[in-house]
Amino acid sequence: MKKLKPYLIACLAATVLALTVFAFEPVTYAAEVKISTERKQTDLLIGLSSMTAWAKQRMASLKGVEGMMDPEIYSLFVSSRSFAKELSAVHVEGFNCDYFHYLQHHHRQPWWTSLWERLNPQPEESRVLDIIQKNLRYKLYRKQYTMVIQVRDADPVVAALMTDSARVLLQKQITRYHIAKAENDLRDATRLKEQTRKKYQEAQTAYTRYADEEYNAQLPSASEKRQKLEKDRDNAFNTYNTACEQYIRAQALLQRRIPSFATVKAVSVPSQKAAPQWYAYWLPFVFIALVVTWWGQLYKKRTSWTS
Repeated sequence: MKKLKPYLIACLAATVLALTVFAFEPVTYAAEVKISTERKQTDLLIGLSSMTAWAKQRMASLKGVEGMMDPEIYSLFVSSRSFAKELSAVHVEGFNCDYFHYLQHHHRQPWWTSLWERLNPQPEESRVLDIIQKNLRYKLYRKQYTMVIQVRDADPVVAALMTDSARVLLQKQITRYHIAKAENDLRDATRLKEQTRKKYQEAQTAYTRYADEEYNAQLPSASEKRQKLEKDRDNAFNTYNTACEQYIRAQALLQRRIPSFATVKAVSVPSQKAAPQWYAYWLPFVFIALVVTWWGQLYKKRTSWTS
C-alpha cells in the first residue's frame, strides 16, 4: 500500500486538475450534414451505359484520378482559407450581423486561449478566420464516396445554420468549377473533333485517289497498299467517330445543370453537447501523472542505490 500511495495521490491531483480545466471549457454543439457524390449518375445522364459508368469510376479510383466529383476534392474547398472567408460573410439570423462579427462578439473560449492570444497578438481578420477553420470540420468516407461536414458553436441553432450555409457554399463553388471545366472540355472536344475530321477526310481522299488510279492493278504490292490505305481510312473514321461522341457528351455536360453532390443526411439542430467531454481531459492528465510519478519513484531508487 505504501508503494501505491504516490500513484494514488498523483491520480487524485490529476483528477482535480482535469475537472478544473473541464469546468473552464465552454460548452459547444456540433451540427452535421452528410453529402455524397453523384459521379455515376452524371455518367449515365450523358449517355454511358451502367457498366461503362462503373468501369470509368473504378479506373479513376485505381489511378488516383478522381476529379472534382470526389469528396476528397470537396475537402480541399472546405479546408481552404478562401472558403472560411466566404463563410464569414454569411448572415446569422437572430444576431443581426454576419458570421465574422458574430464570432467577434459572441465566441467563447477558455481563458488560457485568450491569454495566449494576448501574448501573441495577430490581425483580427486572421484571428477570426482561424476560429472558423477550427469550428469547421469534415470527415471523409472514401469507399462510400461521402463526406460529413460539421460546424461547432456554443449556440446549437447557429451551429446548424452555419453547417447548412457551408453546404450551400460548397455546392456553389463546386458548380462554378464544373461549369468552367465543362466549357474547357467542350473546347478541347471541339478541337479534337475538327482535327480527327480532317485526318479522316485526308485518309478517305488518299484511298479514293489510289483506288481510282490503280483500279485494274493486279500486282500484290498494289493490293497491299490499297488494303493499307483502306485500314488507315477505317481507323481514322473510328477515331473521328469517338471524337464526335466525346463532343456530344461534352455538350450534354455543359447544358445539364447536374448537382455536384446529393444530401444524404440533412442538417438538424443538435440537442446534445459535443464538447467538452470529461474523459477527454481526465485520461491524458492521469496518464501524465502516472508516468511522472513512475519516473520520480525510479529516480529515488537510483539515488538511494548510489548513496
